[in-house]
Amino acid sequence: MQEPAPHFDTTYVRIRLIYCLLASLVLLVLAMFEFYDANVSHALFLLGLSVPIFLAGIISFFVPTSQKVHWVDWALIVYGIIFVVIAMPRDPDIAYWSFFVTGYIYFLLPFAAATALSLLYSIALVLIIYLDFASVDRMPLLFTYGACYAFSVMCALVDERNRFGMGVVVHTDPVTRVYNEYQLRLDLSKEMTRADRQSDELFFLVVCPPNEWHQQKFSEYEKLLEGLSDRLKNQLGSFQSCYRAGADRLVIMMPHSSFDQAEQFSVHLQSVLKTFALGSLSSSSTQQETSTTINVKMEKYYPEDSVGTLIKRLRSAEATS
Repeated sequence: MQEPAPHFDTTYVRIRLIYCLLASLVLLVLAMFEFYDANVSHALFLLGLSVPIFLAGIISFFVPTSQKVHWVDWALIVYGIIFVVIAMPRDPDIAYWSFFVTGYIYFLLPFAAATALSLLYSIALVLIIYLDFASVDRMPLLFTYGACYAFSVMCALVDERNRFGMGVVVHTDPVTRVYNEYQLRLDLSKEMTRADRQSDELFFLVVCPPNEWHQQKFSEYEKLLEGLSDRLKNQLGSFQSCYRAGADRLVIMMPHSSFDQAEQFSVHLQSVLKTFALGSLSSSSTQQETSTTINVKMEKYYPEDSVGTLIKRLRSAEATS
């Protein structure tokens, strides 16, 4: 089964904007305190981070072309690392700003890149602490930085896990665990373009549950669809994907297939699903075992089809062979 097509996540952009604005506001307030205490170098450093972070968040919100790391993010990270590494031996107070850099790296960069960069940064930071700080200050600094680093990694791992889980939820139907209609639209636009460009044929098999299933309870009906989808997924070949379209249509897309191959696969599915057992269904106090026939209808993509018209035709396929 093919992988879900990537799509742009507007939720990511909104969360990024909120965190950038909050970080910018906090840095601005801290810069004002540093100016009040006559620490001009610290204040300028904080302003040098606050303003670009604010602009980066605004730009990413109004120009959401990609979730890839922007050059502004790299510039801010490099700026923060260079400032901490150079200024930290001269001013011990800078040591506490080193904790902010690691979290900022994991916030802006993908997990793999952030891990590699934060490890290099941590090695440099540990060397500076051992070479330029008194023994009485080393352990508190190392312990605090280690705790902040572990917290940043933990948050990044949780975010990676949630993002992966959300990607699966967005693209799959919760009952049948096949791709949903949203993913079908994404893949159709891609496969229709490929078929037009290569003058290739694109066939679909629509599996239509029988009308008798609608007489069952809703929970039992969902179990039937789940069992049907599991059986279909076991029959899928290379380049074939299964989707749920509408309320109960299960659609198999067959790129790189000829009419004869689609017809042969349709006959094969008809044979496999000829007598699909409904299972033990509770009816009052009795248990009954029934079976029925699952029908398969073949559809084809035509150059004049659009994504909308093709999906409408797939969703309305008659439950007849």
